[in-house]
Amino acid sequence: MRQSRHGPRLPVRLALIVVLACGAIGVGAARATETRLRSLGGVGDLCEDPANVLRWYGCLASYGNTALMELGEFGREGDPRDRQAAHQGGGGQFRLGPDGRNGTLGAYLARHGDTGTWPAAWNLLYGRAWSSWQLALLFGVSKSDLETTGSDLIGSARDREDEIFGLGGRWDLGSSAYLDLAGEWRGAWLEYRDPAAPVTIADRSWGSFGARGRLFWGVTPEVVLVPYFAYARDDRWELDSAWTGLAGPYLLDAWSTVGGLGLNLLPSGDVLGIVGLEVRRGHHHEEGMTSSGAGWSEFVARLGLEARLRPWLSLRAGALTASGPDTGVRPASPDGLPETFDLTLGLGLHLGDLDADFLFNDDAPFNLGSLVTNAGGDEASTFSSVSLAYRF
Repeated sequence: MRQSRHGPRLPVRLALIVVLACGAIGVGAARATETRLRSLGGVGDLCEDPANVLRWYGCLASYGNTALMELGEFGREGDPRDRQAAHQGGGGQFRLGPDGRNGTLGAYLARHGDTGTWPAAWNLLYGRAWSSWQLALLFGVSKSDLETTGSDLIGSARDREDEIFGLGGRWDLGSSAYLDLAGEWRGAWLEYRDPAAPVTIADRSWGSFGARGRLFWGVTPEVVLVPYFAYARDDRWELDSAWTGLAGPYLLDAWSTVGGLGLNLLPSGDVLGIVGLEVRRGHHHEEGMTSSGAGWSEFVARLGLEARLRPWLSLRAGALTASGPDTGVRPASPDGLPETFDLTLGLGLHLGDLDADFLFNDDAPFNLGSLVTNAGGDEASTFSSVSLAYRF
């Protein structure tokens, strides 16, 4: 059987469902980005997408010869003139040999300390596809050079490095289903010296890891069922907590679980609808100069809609709501849930082999007079997230 982009022998019916679900709506191959996923309500676990290779490593061999550039996402708080784009990075996947017979190589770079949903600042991947399954490995490194703050008498010196080893696989389970499994193991090194305290920490830990899985089941050609789960464990020293505002080093002890069910709805070749319901639970504890910890749980619902209006234009919209007991400040979720309620609007431009994805900020639709330049002048930029993807 002829090799498809989703493995050499995936069934024809399943391959069609996957191509539609991953966003190859209408004309052209699938080339999509983090901006597209944010525009659809943050549905990265619920649909196929080339941006998934840094979370679901086993799909690497399905997306060869694709370059991605994430130009970043502007925050929604503070003075817009002082904002800097976060979650910037770029890279791509490259097939080795004709039709990827020697495997697929991936390489991605991001700014240290600002990797967003990416595993590390430097990421290398290698994957292979066989008759009915795919396998991929990831190695990632994030490192900060020795940094001194304040004077020699009251300042602190910091040196931090993380190494991540990831493994992922994809298995064909029949004529209309396949399974993704992925996980990683994190090694964290921290050296911290503060003469004024005095505090000295030199610690190496391999106590952090994560595991997850999801199933794509084509119930009908128009409906794809996607159950999924994830577990994450953190046991390492960290610096400057964003959760409690704690400054300096602290020992992080946390875990989280996610279980959910999603639907990909495909009423036509030009429309994709996504519905997701999930339950999240976890516990977060920080031990430093002070101690703080709390358990948390929440219920999350997501909606996403994508329509190919023209061969060169796609329109996207999403909605997300999260609710649960009030346990104080909620720790940041792995996929960056922005608020307890969020609406998104985005668009994609398809220009031959190039796709440009845009996510409007909340104010842009109400400033239509200056969309091309700047919605609202100094008040806000038109787009809060921009990404580019190129297939070659």
